[in-house]
Amino acid sequence: MDRRNFLQGGVAATAAGLASGLFASRSAAAARTLVYADGFGRSELRGWGEAWFSPRQDAYWSMRLGQALYELPRPQHGAADFSPNPVLLLDHDVGDVEITAMFSMDNRRARVGICGRTSTYDDGYTAYFDGANIQISRYTLRGERKLAEAPFLTTRGVIYMIRLRISGKNPVRLKAKAWRADAPEPRRWTTTVIDSAPDRVKGSGSTGCLFMHDKIYRRPLRVWAHAFRITSLESPAVTPPAMAFQFSGRTEARADNKHRTLLVCRSNAPADSVDFQVSTDAGFSEYVIVPAQEHSADSCIAKTWLDDLEPGSTVFWRTQAIRKDVVAFGPLRSFRTPPPSGSRISFAFGSCTNLWVSHNSFVQAAELDPDFYAHLGDFGYPATWNGSAMAARGDWYQDRWTRMLAAPEMGLVHDRASFVMMQDDHDYGGNNTWSQTVKPFSVTAWDEISGNDGARWFDLRYGDLHAFVTDTHVASDDPAAPDGPDHSCLGSRQKAWLKEAMAASDAPILAVFSTRPFWGAGSGPGWKSSFAHEREELFAHFHSLQVPGRRIIALTGDAHAQFISRHPAPEQDDEPIYEFCSSGTDRGDTTTLGQPLGDSAGRLDPLRARKLAHAFGYVEIAEGGPTRLMRLRCISSETGADLWPPLELPL
Repeated sequence: MDRRNFLQGGVAATAAGLASGLFASRSAAAARTLVYADGFGRSELRGWGEAWFSPRQDAYWSMRLGQALYELPRPQHGAADFSPNPVLLLDHDVGDVEITAMFSMDNRRARVGICGRTSTYDDGYTAYFDGANIQISRYTLRGERKLAEAPFLTTRGVIYMIRLRISGKNPVRLKAKAWRADAPEPRRWTTTVIDSAPDRVKGSGSTGCLFMHDKIYRRPLRVWAHAFRITSLESPAVTPPAMAFQFSGRTEARADNKHRTLLVCRSNAPADSVDFQVSTDAGFSEYVIVPAQEHSADSCIAKTWLDDLEPGSTVFWRTQAIRKDVVAFGPLRSFRTPPPSGSRISFAFGSCTNLWVSHNSFVQAAELDPDFYAHLGDFGYPATWNGSAMAARGDWYQDRWTRMLAAPEMGLVHDRASFVMMQDDHDYGGNNTWSQTVKPFSVTAWDEISGNDGARWFDLRYGDLHAFVTDTHVASDDPAAPDGPDHSCLGSRQKAWLKEAMAASDAPILAVFSTRPFWGAGSGPGWKSSFAHEREELFAHFHSLQVPGRRIIALTGDAHAQFISRHPAPEQDDEPIYEFCSSGTDRGDTTTLGQPLGDSAGRLDPLRARKLAHAFGYVEIAEGGPTRLMRLRCISSETGADLWPPLELPL
């Protein structure tokens, strides 16, 4: 097919000399107008030109020999099938659309196609080749909903045409066809389908191309886009820079008893500017505008610190992003600053959360209205044996974390609570990672997307609670090496900081967050077996600080279990230090009640120990008084009921 004829809407000659209309019937073609056409006849060292945008900012895409090239590396072990990589056409958004493109590829089983009505993060309709079929699908944050398919074989190196028509709202009608570029266009659509599902995409959105690795041999892909064309019944609109996610992260205490909090957001499309509107009034009758202090045009992530915040106040905020004079406001969010001494405090926590399951724990946690939520890592499992991010690269890990942060259930937590994120081994690029196996790109990618301000370990002060967030991987020695006095999970710098900061605190409640459990099920690499010397050293220090009027508690994850363990004091009559582990929070292999968890050493509380349970942790600290209590609850993600009897500790 002549590419110029394709772009101009002409006809294509077959090998036999027969001519057929490239596009639909003349009456339909007359009703639709050309919105955009691209023959890619230019040179770009990176990208396809200003009109095109890749949400994977590190993607290998360029122009070569007058063709648009997109490359996918070999996927990492366990890569999920639903790892779409769109290249979107910006500022030509339409709802009723016909998209036609011309592709060739060096991996016939790779999934290559086009997309439309992409209005939120990687969420829209697509038609693509998969080597054996042409598929029509709906992609969402968590996966793919296949709508229709028809047989269509592709061959390596052959140029193919593919067309997708999207129309209607109630319901949405989708039609797709595919053919070899050197053959006549088929008169009939190859496959058609109606989408009447409640979550169907009714409005307008971006169009573009979509590339995914093959699901059989999982080989690399080089795909050439030779031409791209869209027509529509509608006038195109600027792509609004709507937010994929926005949340309040780490809060820092200042010497003058005031606070500052870090706000984080990511837009679906690049914004010319991002500001944060901030108010003490939920109705936003008055507000101030705080510009983003950091804003990446590549990743679309923006951040700013809100400073000079009074203790015990509620801050309301939302984002304001502008692209070509189109303003997109984010949802109204709020957070509470740390309260004065003696106030009630609560927080929720969990760990080890799969992307592709329903995140009921966040729904239940939001209903409890905690001051903050701490996730102790394995946040969507970007590196795992099943369902991991597409490849070991920073932008694909950020894609996985973005899908977690953008989930509607997570948004319920972000509506009213601050969110603290910690990295565990699978967030660092593998199983049981340590300082020499942590993937450097995972550190940079996490720092850019999280609300931790680049810190690996830090403290949080909420009234009478002083929390110490630790990292058990980035400075860790090899967990497989022989244990001994110099064998460290924290590393010398972090351990010195933890001891000194805890000793200097005047708070009556000190909480240590660790992604690894200090004691728990199994004997895999961790504090229990690999770093026993350092664990005993730390707990000796913790016990020295647990004096009348002060309690130490450990909050941990990673174990795929929900339990209380008791770390005995050197003196038999002294109070033990309690560890509360919550792991398996919205994980695919957990169940409502889980299974009993035993411990031959007797440290686990037999009433409060279950493995593979679908639950999260919740800690309540009552208002100050002579009978003040700390209440530890393990809450079922499905029912909201207590998984085991709450443990009440006097303060």
